[in-house]
Amino acid sequence: MRALVTGKHPGLNGNNYKLDITDKKKIQHLYCEQLKSQTEIGKIFDVTQGAIGYFMKKHGIKARTISEAETGKLNPFYGKKHTKKTKDLISSKNKGKLVGEKSPHWKGGFKHRPDGYIIRSNDNKYVHRIEMEKYLGRELKSTEFIHHKDNNTSNNNIENLELTNNSEHRKEHVKTQPRNVRGEFICGA
Repeated sequence: MRALVTGKHPGLNGNNYKLDITDKKKIQHLYCEQLKSQTEIGKIFDVTQGAIGYFMKKHGIKARTISEAETGKLNPFYGKKHTKKTKDLISSKNKGKLVGEKSPHWKGGFKHRPDGYIIRSNDNKYVHRIEMEKYLGRELKSTEFIHHKDNNTSNNNIENLELTNNSEHRKEHVKTQPRNVRGEFICGA
């Protein structure tokens, strides 16, 4: 005897189909192991996707999230690649549309590093060096270093910047770097 648990659901062809507890294993197998969608299972049972969703919820068959359903083997494009012709077409359609300020990811043309330094995106040049070059009216040499007087590497006001060389710059940081009771530098501080 088949015990009805979900009642009658309208079939796709107008007939009523009764989903019952004996269909649970088959639905679970189709959904969880064969990775069929609720819509595909609905077509097999001649019921709507909503009827399958209701049945699964009532019987504790956990539905996939959207992100689970669209990644990996569940994604219809999984394992496939665009042809060169398609890539070129997509590229030509997007030419000039998503570049620089037009890009939804535009952040003003600067990258902020975790250590506080700010870099200009178009040439990967440090902003503190750009500011000092503007102030001096010339390009900096590779042997010239910029010291942030307040040790705040994101504060690039010219009043906070000091032109120095590598040796002097290291000496400046040694003065402020914390030490333990024996006078040894504390790593990571």
